[in-house]
Amino acid sequence: MNRREFAFAATAASLAAKSDTVNICLMGVGGRGKTLAKWFGELPDVRIPIICDVDENVVGPAMK
Repeated sequence: MNRREFAFAATAASLAAKSDTVNICLMGVGGRGKTLAKWFGELPDVRIPIICDVDENVVGPAMK
């Protein structure tokens, strides 16, 4: 998935019906990914059940 596709998914998540819960997976949560995890995590109807990164030092902070 490239950045444009990810931006589309983010927009779709923000436009979902209020009764819908959107589940997303984040891959690569250093830098920009951590910012996106925080942003998505603050949305009321978005769940992030899966976070993946090869650097285990960044996964813990992103999960918070």
